[in-house]
Amino acid sequence: MRGVRRNQTLGQMKNTSEKISGKTLAFLVLRLWISVRAIISGVDKFSAKERLFVEDPDTGEIFAQAVRTYSFGNYKGISVRQAETLVGDPLFPQWALNAFAGTLGPALIVFGIMLLAGAGTRIALCGLAVIFTALTAGMTILDPTGAGAAWLGIHAGLVAAALVLARHNRFALFLNKINKRG
Repeated sequence: MRGVRRNQTLGQMKNTSEKISGKTLAFLVLRLWISVRAIISGVDKFSAKERLFVEDPDTGEIFAQAVRTYSFGNYKGISVRQAETLVGDPLFPQWALNAFAGTLGPALIVFGIMLLAGAGTRIALCGLAVIFTALTAGMTILDPTGAGAAWLGIHAGLVAAALVLARHNRFALFLNKINKRG
């Protein structure tokens, strides 16, 4: 590609009108989608729905309103129902289930932020591939005929496509030697 050096960061681009390839844009779209999905999924692990009882000021009527709150105290890597189902399965020893559930939310957030910032892009993508594969294994045990495993398979396919296009990464905070080719 003429005019653009391979693995150029935004700060290194001399002219913003330099030609950006379709593969670079395709990678950017994948990187944005996967990172936002990972961050939101990780943050959601810290959420809980609470019922608040609110009085209508006009009528004086009291009604329940569901509110989502976020805190470290709300953290659940996997739901109680899922954990109860997987506890008895010999493929998932209790120690492994506890370790996975305890690190799932923070790992999704960290890998998502790394990917969004372009810091260790391939490492973040590989980490997310491992997480999506582990989640697929669990979903297959929980519901072998359900769509959950198929949805996670689509996520894994998007990560694989991003890994193929990672060499076209141009928009990043910094690019390490792993990303440089040629």
